[in-house]
Amino acid sequence: RGALIKAERWYRRAVTLNPGNLPGLLGLAKTFYRRELPAHAKAVALEALQVSDLIPELHVLLGDISLEAGDKDDARLRYERALQTRPGFFPAKRGLSQAK
Repeated sequence: RGALIKAERWYRRAVTLNPGNLPGLLGLAKTFYRRELPAHAKAVALEALQVSDLIPELHVLLGDISLEAGDKDDARLRYERALQTRPGFFPAKRGLSQAK
C-alpha cells in the first residue's frame, strides 16, 4: 500500500509539471484504480482521453471501472474502442468477454 501512495505522489508531480503528460495521467489513473478509488481513476482516465484517444490501456481501464460498476454497455463500448486502436489487445478481449 505504501508503494501505491509513493507512486501516486510521483505521478501527481509529473502531471503537475506537465498537465498533458499522458504516461503520468495513465499511471495516476491506474494507481487510483489499484487503491480502489474508481471515481478518481475514471476522472483522471477521462482527462487523459482528452490528450489522446488512441491509448487502448485507457479504454480498458475505463471498461474495467464500468464493468465493476455494473454498466456492461459502457464497458463493452470501452473494450471495443480499445480493440479498434489495437486489434487483438488481450486485456480488451478479456474484458469484452466478461462484459457479455
